[in-house]
Amino acid sequence: ASGKKQQNVKIEQPVWTQKDYIRAAEELKQLQQYSKTQLSTLDKKIERGQLMNGMKYAIFPTNTPDQMNYATLTINFGDESTLKNQGAALELLNSLLLKGTKKYNYEQIFDKTAEMQGEVKSSIENNQLKIELKAPKAKFKEYLIFVSELIRHANFDQTEFDVLKKQRLAYLQRSFTEPKSISDIQMGRILEQYS
Repeated sequence: ASGKKQQNVKIEQPVWTQKDYIRAAEELKQLQQYSKTQLSTLDKKIERGQLMNGMKYAIFPTNTPDQMNYATLTINFGDESTLKNQGAALELLNSLLLKGTKKYNYEQIFDKTAEMQGEVKSSIENNQLKIELKAPKAKFKEYLIFVSELIRHANFDQTEFDVLKKQRLAYLQRSFTEPKSISDIQMGRILEQYS
């Protein structure tokens, strides 16, 4: 010990008076009213509707720094029993969904997307298909119609399936010859002994 005395520091908690509680309650009431007004104002900006097929939509217009419009389309499908053991099929569906229709092949889809300066990607998680797209405001409606057509009329072309299959096989073969993959497999085997 160095011979110094330890000092106990006592931190005092502020004591609220009745006046403080009243002020806090008034501020909370004002904040709740402001929040309610803001939500009401924002809700009025939302454009809601229903498509001819019964699907409901809600669009919230907002300014973006890049002058692009963005949309996420979420489509729910199936349930636990119908999707059981369908993981590989869903992965293929996702990979092939935007690759072609009877009207457009993959190259034409790519060209039309570039022409409209759009972007689109799809993903599947559980029982939801999500399509995320963006395009300049002036071309957004046309691009959204185009992407909707791709989704509705996807033909899952055999040629595109064969290309995808070759890519997946090449990836699998590469994974057994690349040093990093081999070391990961070996490390997994070694660590498996200790688990």
